Amino acid sequence: MGIPNGVIAGDGPTATYAVVVTDPAGDAVEVHRGWATPDAADAYARTLGHIAGYRVAPLRRAAGP
Repeated sequence: MGIPNGVIAGDGPTATYAVVVTDPAGDAVEVHRGWATPDAADAYARTLGHIAGYRVAPLRRAAGP
């Protein structure tokens, strides 16, 4: 899996994309987060076996103080 929770890993870029694994109806069943670019997330998703589908989604920072 990638970098959890969209945190900065070492000197690398901030993780801002996730792979949302979907069931045959297109509903989200699992989320893998931790990629700096949509292409990197897509490349990871293509390595997953036995899934109905997926989509790449941007991570959004929650509002806070």
